[in-house]
Amino acid sequence: MKQRIGKVFLFVTALILILGTCPLAGALDLDEHYTKFNISFWYPKEMSFKLESADDDSVGILFGRFQLHVLYVQWVTMPTIDPKQIDQALTDAINSVAKLVGLGNLSLQSSGEDNVEGHTVTYKAYSATLEGQQIGGAVGSWYCDKTTRLFTLASFDVPEGVQQFEEYLAKFNCHPQECPFRIDDICIPGFPIEGIVIGLCLGVGAIVLERRTHLCRAFEEPY
Repeated sequence: MKQRIGKVFLFVTALILILGTCPLAGALDLDEHYTKFNISFWYPKEMSFKLESADDDSVGILFGRFQLHVLYVQWVTMPTIDPKQIDQALTDAINSVAKLVGLGNLSLQSSGEDNVEGHTVTYKAYSATLEGQQIGGAVGSWYCDKTTRLFTLASFDVPEGVQQFEEYLAKFNCHPQECPFRIDDICIPGFPIEGIVIGLCLGVGAIVLERRTHLCRAFEEPY
């Protein structure tokens, strides 16, 4: 009898140790690094991007999936932003994800704010069904003034979809190639010339050239 109790105790102890060192079902490690289009974030190595549509860093969409794990990232260049555009971005993103993967029984659970590299993220958390299973997740949007881009990120997973969403935000950088300095339009007072704005991006060892045309006025006058 004592031997049986001892064996059961050892088995339970081993099971606790195993469960304690293994991730919960549905939770994926973000161990793969994405570094394109002046975006940097980490995602599960098991995931493949089924949609990667972007000509440059001004506008693009990424859609990845692994089993019931879903990731959606979108960005678009906008000179300015207002709250209505944030709300519309959230609505458009959740509708796009629902159509891409076939989400059912979509239900808004809560809303709130988070942070990405100093930018305020407005997000909405949802519950839904996918392939007959209950999942959860969130869609969030924010404006990166460093690159003048509106970003939207959506993530769904089981069982802790919102937690996975927060992990994505924690490892997301929307301006990894931000230039440490920027030379404004070069001009001679009173003469219209084409200036060359040079941004030296030390972080990646790249030089970004931007050409602009201005009618230059006297230095003391704004233009």
